[in-house]
Order: sequence, then C-alpha cells, then structure tokens
Amino acid sequence: MLKRKKKQPAETAAAETTVKVSVKNFGNGTLEFADNTIKFQSAKARFKKQKETTIKIPITDVETVKQDGKELSITWNSITDTFTAEKPELLTAISEKITAAVNEQKKTSQDKETLEEKAKQKRDEVSGLLIYSAKIVDALFDILRSLQGRVDWNLAESGLNRAKENAVALADQKLGTTNLNFKKLSAAIGTRVPEQMAQEAYSVLKALQEHFNAIASGNEQPEQAHPSTQDAKTVMQAYLVLNDIALGAVVGDEEIAKEGKELAKLLDSLSKETNVKIDSAAVKAAVNKLGMTKGNEKAVEEARALFMRQLKELTAPQTQNPPAL
Repeated sequence: MLKRKKKQPAETAAAETTVKVSVKNFGNGTLEFADNTIKFQSAKARFKKQKETTIKIPITDVETVKQDGKELSITWNSITDTFTAEKPELLTAISEKITAAVNEQKKTSQDKETLEEKAKQKRDEVSGLLIYSAKIVDALFDILRSLQGRVDWNLAESGLNRAKENAVALADQKLGTTNLNFKKLSAAIGTRVPEQMAQEAYSVLKALQEHFNAIASGNEQPEQAHPSTQDAKTVMQAYLVLNDIALGAVVGDEEIAKEGKELAKLLDSLSKETNVKIDSAAVKAAVNKLGMTKGNEKAVEEARALFMRQLKELTAPQTQNPPAL
C-alpha cells in the first residue's frame, strides 16, 4: 500500500521570505519580505503581541542590496540598514528575492520613462505642427479678408510675410514634409491683382489641408495615444472652418450658421476622442459675435484665441516652449 507523502510544514514554505536576524540599535527580530515590502519586527514587539513594525521598506525605495556572508545590507532613501542572520543560506534566499524585485521595479520604471518620453515627443510634434499651421491659416485668411471692399495692401503684404515665415518653421517639423509654394501668391500681391490673390491664397490653404490629410491617412494602425495625427487633422479642419466663418461675416455670407454647426460637430468629435473638455457654448458665442460685428479685427482675434485656448490641453508641448499663439 502506497503511503501518502507528508505535507511540508507551513513554516518551510515561508522560510525563503522570513528570516531571524539582528539589527544594530534594534536588537533581534524577524526580517520578512512580502507584498513588495521589507519588514523587520523586533522580538520584543512580537512578544508583547504588538503589531508595530520597527523597520518598513517599500521595494520602490530600495537603492542597493548587498549580502556579505551573514550580513545583508539594504540601502534605501540614502539610509543603510544591515541585518545579521545566524544562517547565511536563509539570508541568501531572501536576498535573492529582494534583489529580483528591485531589478523588476527598475525595469518597470525604465519602461515607463521610455513610454512617457515617446508620448512627450509625439505631443511636441503634433503641437509644433498645429501651432505653425494655425499661424499660416490666420495669415492667409487675413489676406482674403484684406480683399473685401477697398483692398488693404498693407494687411495683404503683412499676411504674406507671416505665412512664409511660419512655413519655414513648419518645414522643420518632424510630422511629414510639406512644401507650400508662395511664388504665385507673392506675384499676385506684387502686381496688385485681387482675383489672382484670392485664388492663390486658397490654393496654399488647400495644399496645407492635404498635408494634414496625408499625415492622418499615412498611419496604418489606428492611433491609441492622444494627441494623434488624426486629432491634428480634426483640429485643422475646425480651424479652417472658424476662419472661413470670420471671412463670411465680412462678406455677409448666409452660410455662416451652417458652418457654425459644422464647427460644433468637429469640436464635439474631438472632445469625445481625446477627452479634452471644450466649452461649446463659448465657441458658439464667439461665432455669433463674428456675425454681429461683421468679422471686425478684434472679434476675429478673440475667436482665434478662444479656439486655441479650448485646445490648450491637447496642443501644449511638454518638453519645450512653443511660440506664442
């Protein structure tokens, strides 16, 4: 008849993580490693049935672990505690477990830092792309608004210079490459041909929008982290609509109300996708003000500034100072 194997005593299973030791200034006690925490409880406290732990070290605070024979030195928060055991082999067992936990903790921390750095880098890339592109959009729509009524050539020339300046900065961004051509627009402004100016301004705006479409569609896998290139595309679509509303207010375009609804829809979509809280009521009020003031300069600047403030959480770079919006 086969005999059943006797069960190992419970204390044998715990032997690897519990060791009787002594500590200078604390006396004899028990060193235990459980739940990623190193605990030393003095024999005196145990005798009095107290639950107080004399030394408690979270594994996240451990800097180094070193065993030298019967001594185990643990440095944590710039403090070194040395535990002495009568049986080095038992100390070795707990030392190995603590060392393994410390190494795992360091690896987890390094992996987290790597992911955070990649996220910051992506956030900065999207931020730079949007900031410089928004400035180009503003400048081009300023040119279009300068053509309404008596042509404001100073505004047109200023808009062209700002657009070209920010296009240079945009070309240095890492998300895709774009080459916005201002030669025909410059020529139209130089020869004072308003119709040609409008056509060429819209041509550059179209090229910029196609740049965002290409970046967003160039990602084979759906992007999980925000801000993403798809977010950037939505932001740019919304910003183009906002500026078009400002332009429409100047010429008395009856499509302003319709465009206002389109803008609200884009912002609502962006809010749901990114969890960025957008004050749709404030945006609606700004759009209404554009209509009532016929898109005067102050109302336009306020609407643009409001739009970018609504998206500050999404667009603000984390590792560098962006140019002023």
